[in-house]
Amino acid sequence: VLLDAVKVRDPKERVIGIGPANSKGTATKAMAITDDGASFYFHNSYTMEATAYTWTGNTTATGTWPKVGTIAVDPDIIPLGTKVYVAGYGFAVAEDTGGAINDYIIDLYMDTENQCISWGRRQVTVYMLN
Repeated sequence: VLLDAVKVRDPKERVIGIGPANSKGTATKAMAITDDGASFYFHNSYTMEATAYTWTGNTTATGTWPKVGTIAVDPDIIPLGTKVYVAGYGFAVAEDTGGAINDYIIDLYMDTENQCISWGRRQVTVYMLN
């Protein structure tokens, strides 16, 4: 019988291992494993500054409605349509741009303003999946 439960903190997705895509280490892609057991191959990674945004009532630069998993990018760095894994956020697609999104800055879509405030501004690793 559970008498009480306390949530210490929200879980955060993070990469816990990176290695070559094959045993010879000769592949052009590497494999990463997150702490929740998800694994993926990536061909490049960047350290970027990440901010957060929420519903504006507008479609994205690619014409979709923003949702969790939508990120705004500088298309000169991450082309629109690119699938990525953002450490601490999860899997996402580069579907939007923004006036303050230049160089190595990304903006992550979140459902609420409070989530955006909690996220703040932080450094993340962005893994390019395709």
